[in-house]
Amino acid sequence: MKNNLPKTFILDTKWFGKYPNHFGQYILYLKRAWITKPLQRQYSITSLFVLGLITIMYTCTTDQGEVVNEANLNGEELSKVYCGSCHLYPEPSLLPKENWKGVLPRMAPRLGIQTDEYDPYEGKSMQEALTVETAGVFPKEPLLSDTSWQKIVAFYQEKAPDSFLLEARPQGEPTGLFKASFMDLDRTDPPITTLLEIDTVNHILHYGDASGYLYRLDDQFQTTARLKLPSPPVDVKKTDTPDDLLILNVGLLNPNDIETGIVLKTKTPALSRRDLVFTGLARPVDFEVGDLDGDGEEDIVVCHFGFETGKLSWYKKTGDEYEERVLKNLPGASKVMLRDVDGDTDLDIVVLFAQGDEGVSIFYNKKGLFKEERILRVPSIYGSSDFEFLDFDQDGDMDIILANGDNGDKTFILKPYHGVRVYINKGDYAYEERYFFPMYGATKVRARDFDGDGDIDLIASSFFSDYEDLGRKGIAYLENTGDLQFTPHHFPEAVNGRWLVMDAGDIDNDGDEDVVIGSFVQGLVAVSDEVLANWRASANPILFLENTSK
Repeated sequence: MKNNLPKTFILDTKWFGKYPNHFGQYILYLKRAWITKPLQRQYSITSLFVLGLITIMYTCTTDQGEVVNEANLNGEELSKVYCGSCHLYPEPSLLPKENWKGVLPRMAPRLGIQTDEYDPYEGKSMQEALTVETAGVFPKEPLLSDTSWQKIVAFYQEKAPDSFLLEARPQGEPTGLFKASFMDLDRTDPPITTLLEIDTVNHILHYGDASGYLYRLDDQFQTTARLKLPSPPVDVKKTDTPDDLLILNVGLLNPNDIETGIVLKTKTPALSRRDLVFTGLARPVDFEVGDLDGDGEEDIVVCHFGFETGKLSWYKKTGDEYEERVLKNLPGASKVMLRDVDGDTDLDIVVLFAQGDEGVSIFYNKKGLFKEERILRVPSIYGSSDFEFLDFDQDGDMDIILANGDNGDKTFILKPYHGVRVYINKGDYAYEERYFFPMYGATKVRARDFDGDGDIDLIASSFFSDYEDLGRKGIAYLENTGDLQFTPHHFPEAVNGRWLVMDAGDIDNDGDEDVVIGSFVQGLVAVSDEVLANWRASANPILFLENTSK
């Protein structure tokens, strides 16, 4: 911890952005520094004022910057200070009363509050516990009094609804645009698909699963090559060398804080060799390849999703070596794109963060030096899962399509705010939500002109769906009819799997955009034993939606 502290102890928001997990320890360090060595450090006027008060009593700062005694604040005021300090403030209406009872004890340790209901280190290995403790995720001392914490708990219990009102939503009719079929890969183990990536140049599909195999499938979905890997593959990327393929291996698949992920290189199309590029990745889920610093070498950006800890890093390539440079110490980086956003000819980094402080950031690139700008924030309970960054309304600037529906957060209930959202750029990357399609557990979204009429349509899949009506709510095609209006269509075939991964592209080389969706039968699921048994027995892990427009 001490090596990360700034030399001048001021309340610096840039430092918080770089080391967000150390917020609690930073405040506690300031408290101790003020008490024990008041003349050996420099402070800003704000720091002096704050620290002078917190040595005597707990204090907090209002939205207007006024420092007040927290004992004088009510539960709502305290919740806005503390619950909005690390992520967008969560309104009590976002969960029913009963569910807040499970969530609040999990939030308490992040403020240094110990409760009988939840131990953040329970079930962790010694290695994981040490990693989390070293990262400073959970402060060792409370950041607020127990009385104040109980005020916050009481406020959420009072204001939260008793339950959600789940209104019936029309899902539309099946569509004739896509012909749905299942690809029989002659498998005997349950389908646990971790990777589907369409190569639209060679019209092939890379498919990976939890057994650790990577398959190369031709346009008829016949296996032409396969490679056994140390752990499940979650992404592949081509390089400037035509016969090189980079493979991202997640390491341990379930949530953990052990750095077992790796990047490998293989030869394509035969998928021969397994050359280690680098290791020590914290549950990586996505990566991109590009020359970030203009030196002619292909660098790599990795989303270390992690669990309690994680980060976004880029790896500078020099010859055969890679040097890690951390862009942000924060878990939840889930999808990355490289784009020249500001038009200065270098590659900027656009990232979705989907854990805790959810939203989209641009890391602007100046010759290999990066500055983050948050362009979209959503509540942490939204469960952001996937996004697209494109000129959706074709007005010359970049819009955002967001799928939010991750429900694996101890609140395993249907949520009315899960779905697909269209955020339109109003200028200077200020975004306004202009369309919302409710979809329980929305997990993946792809934005393409599927019907060939010149505008952008959407297709989305759900991993945490309404399993009582999966055939109508598991996969949705949203046909763009203009003026941000969409006609929804569903796929009855969705009942045959639990859909986690998806990609779109012209795999059959007929000039239109096809879709592949992979089933992942693992984890919490509220379905009957019969349905679950059918999913597990299926030899068809891939649903192919063949576009018939051409």
